[in-house]
Amino acid sequence: MRYSIQIIASELRALFRTAVLPVLTAVCLAAGSCALFYGHHVTQQRVAGIDSMQRQYTERYTAMYTSLRADTATEQGKQNYQAAIEPAVVEYRLYNNAVQLPGAMSVLAIGMSDVARHYYPVKINAGYTPAEEKLSNPQQLMTGNFDLAFVCIYLLPLMLIALTYNLFSQEQEQGTLKLLIIQQGSFRRILLMRLCIRWVLLLLLVTFLILAGIIFLPAGIPVNAGEVWTWIAVTAAYTLFWAGVCWVVTTWGKSSGVNLIALLSCWLLLLVVMPAVIHFRISDTGVTDDTATNASRQRDIAWDTWELPQRQLLDSFYQVYPQYRNHLAYDTSEGSMRRSMAYYQLAEQRMDRILAPQQQRRQQQLAGVTAAYAWSPAVYAQALYSRIAHTDITDDYYFRQQVTAFREQWKHYFYGFYFNNRQFTAAAYATIPKYQPADDPDAGRMIGKGILYLTAAGIVLLAAGCVIAGRRNIQL
Repeated sequence: MRYSIQIIASELRALFRTAVLPVLTAVCLAAGSCALFYGHHVTQQRVAGIDSMQRQYTERYTAMYTSLRADTATEQGKQNYQAAIEPAVVEYRLYNNAVQLPGAMSVLAIGMSDVARHYYPVKINAGYTPAEEKLSNPQQLMTGNFDLAFVCIYLLPLMLIALTYNLFSQEQEQGTLKLLIIQQGSFRRILLMRLCIRWVLLLLLVTFLILAGIIFLPAGIPVNAGEVWTWIAVTAAYTLFWAGVCWVVTTWGKSSGVNLIALLSCWLLLLVVMPAVIHFRISDTGVTDDTATNASRQRDIAWDTWELPQRQLLDSFYQVYPQYRNHLAYDTSEGSMRRSMAYYQLAEQRMDRILAPQQQRRQQQLAGVTAAYAWSPAVYAQALYSRIAHTDITDDYYFRQQVTAFREQWKHYFYGFYFNNRQFTAAAYATIPKYQPADDPDAGRMIGKGILYLTAAGIVLLAAGCVIAGRRNIQL
C-alpha cells in the first residue's frame, strides 16, 4: 500500500512537471466551456419558447373563462359569453400544446433537440405534420453539435492517447524497464497504476465540467442526481474502453512513434471510418423524403373527402366510434359539428393509410441505427449521452407516440360536447385535458446495457494487454 502511494505521488509530480498535462487540461477546459456555453444557449432558447407558449395559453384561458361572467345585456358581452360556452370556439382557442420539456442534461448533450420538434399543437383537426428532422446517421449524431458530449466522444480519447502512447516505450527508451523488473518482478502493476492515474484525472476533469454545466442551468429546469451519476458512469465506461485500446497498443513494446501512429489510426477507425460505413449501410435503404408528396396527397384527400355525402361521412365516423351514435346522430343543422368531426376523422384515416408504410420504413431504419451501436463504441456512447439528456431520436419517437395518445384523449373529450349538444360551463373549463410529459421507460434499460457493454469491452482489452505485457516480461 505504501509503495502504491509512492508511485501515485511520483507519477502525479512527473505529470505536472511536463507540459503535456497542463496543456491538455487547458485545451479540455476551453473546449468544455465553449461546449457548455453553446448547450446553454440552445436549451435557453427552447425554455424561452416553452415559457412563451405557456403565457399565451394562460392569457387565452383567462380571457375565455372570464367571458362566462360577461354582461349579456350588451352586444359585445353577449358575443363573448356565446363564444365562452361554445365547444367549437373553446377547442379552437384553447388548443393544447404537447410539449417535451428539456432535461437538465440536455445542456450537455443537445442531440436531436435543435432540429426535432419539441411541441405539437393538439387539435381535432390535425393535418399531416412533416417530421422536421431527418433520422440521424451515426456520423451526424457525433458531429452535429459542439456540446459536452462531443468533447467526451472526440477529445477525451485524444487526450488519453497523448498521455499514454509512451507509457511502456518510455521505460524501454530510457533504459529503466529492466530496473523496474529487477526491483518489482513485474512491471504490469506499475504500468497499470500509471494508466489508471491518467484515466482518473480525465474522469475528474469531465466531472468538473459536468458540475459546471449543472450549476449554470437555465432557470426552471430541475436537476436529477441520478442522471448526473449516470452521465459520469457512461464517461467512465467509455474512457475505460479507450484506456483498454491504449493499453493493448502500448504493451506490444513498439517505439513511441509507432504507438502514436497506431493509436491515432484506431481513433480514426473508431470515430470516423466506422460511423461512415454504418451511415452508408443504413442510408442505403431506399428511404426518400416524402414531405412534398404527402402534402400534395393530403390536399387531394381533403377535397375528395369533403365532397362525400353527409350521411356517408357520418356513417364512416360511427363505424369507428359507435358510442357517439344517438337520436341526433344525423343532425347536420346549422351549428352542428357532427359533419365536420366525421370529415376530419375520415380524412385522417385515409392519410394514415398512406403514412403507415413510411412510418414502418422509418422504424426499420431506427432499428438499423440501434443495431449498429454494438459495432461502434463511439456511436453507442453518443446515443447513451443523448438518452440520458432525453434528446435522442428514440426519445423523439416516444414523444410522438405520447402526443398521438393525448390527441385521442383530446378528441374524445370534445366529442362528448359535439355529439351530445353540451355547452361549456365553469366546471367544464377545469376539466380540459392537459398534456403530461413522460419519459421513455425503456431508456434506463438501454443505458444500463450500454454501460455494461463499454465496461466489458474495456476490461477485455485491459486483460488482453496484461497477457501481452506478461509475455514481454518473460522475454525481457
